[in-house]
Amino acid sequence: MFELEKLIASSKQIFTVQLISSWGEDGHSGDENLIVHIGKLAARLSDGYAAWEEEVHSVFFEQEAFVKTNEVLKGCGYHNFKQLELTQNLVAEVAQVISEHTDWSEDDVLKFEHVMVFDFPEDFDDRFEKAMRHAEQVLMLGEF
Repeated sequence: MFELEKLIASSKQIFTVQLISSWGEDGHSGDENLIVHIGKLAARLSDGYAAWEEEVHSVFFEQEAFVKTNEVLKGCGYHNFKQLELTQNLVAEVAQVISEHTDWSEDDVLKFEHVMVFDFPEDFDDRFEKAMRHAEQVLMLGEF
C-alpha cells in the first residue's frame, strides 16, 4: 500500500502543479520541453501502476488470513491508471479542437476542463478494514 500511496502522491503533484504550469498562462504557449517531460513522467506513472497491480495479483499466501485484504487491493492501481488513460482522451480532444479552429482572433478563448481523482477507490477504507478484521480473527483462531 505504501508504494501505491507514493504513486498517488506523485500523480497528484504532476497533474495539479507541474502539468498546469508547463502549459503556460492563458494566452501564452507553454514550455515544450517541460510538456514532453511531464508526458514522460505520466508514462512512468502508468508503468508504476501496472507494475503495482501485477505484484498484487501475483502474491502467494502461505496462510489464508490475508487473501481477503489482497482482494481489496486488487484494482486499486488500475483505478488510478484509468485516470491517466482519460488524460490521453483530453489531450486528443484539445488537439482536435485546436486543429479544427482555423479562424483565430485575439479574443478567442478555448476552455477545457478535466477533473482527475487519484486516490483509493471510494469504498476502500471500509472494505480494507473489514478484511483486516477477518485476517485478525483467522490468525487468532489459528493460535488455539
